[in-house]
Amino acid sequence: MEKEKIVLIVDDDETITDLLERTVTPMVEEKVICVSSGAEAKNIMEKKGLNLAILDYKLPDTDGIELLKFIKSVDANVPVVIITGFGSIETGVEAIRQGAYDYILKPFHPEKIHAMVRSLMAFRKLREENVSLRRELESKTPSMLSNSLHEHEKELILKVFAECGNDIKKASKELGISPLMLYVKIRKLGIDQ
Repeated sequence: MEKEKIVLIVDDDETITDLLERTVTPMVEEKVICVSSGAEAKNIMEKKGLNLAILDYKLPDTDGIELLKFIKSVDANVPVVIITGFGSIETGVEAIRQGAYDYILKPFHPEKIHAMVRSLMAFRKLREENVSLRRELESKTPSMLSNSLHEHEKELILKVFAECGNDIKKASKELGISPLMLYVKIRKLGIDQ
């Protein structure tokens, strides 16, 4: 059974978690869960799947980069955003290099989070549509392609066979295959001799 998907916010500053929760909740279908430590986040992830994670860089028991690595090891497709009041170019580069979707400096305006979530939701919708279309195409293409190829092959064999006066040896030579292989194909394709 697949785990329920949630949006996880991890920050030990209650003011920030409240702001993020109020900003994100109306924009997503999933339940938004806020926790204040890496341990709590990992505990939640044992029970729930993630569709988005917003992590503070400085946490009481770990840092956001380590938690990002953990999340990506569980599900590489989860978009993770790192927020920090202790920003530097190095940590921003490291976050992006480790797979963060974005790196946002505190203090931030709620509109920045709103725009980021809106962008993520649009991206996720496109990715889900892409996966769905790919599955549909993969489920239909082999049989459609296979049927089309069989029909084409059957028509070709019938035409060459008729042109060679129903002589397997002549037809096999024309088709560039052995008489035995032609015989097998004729049987497999259900061609009457």
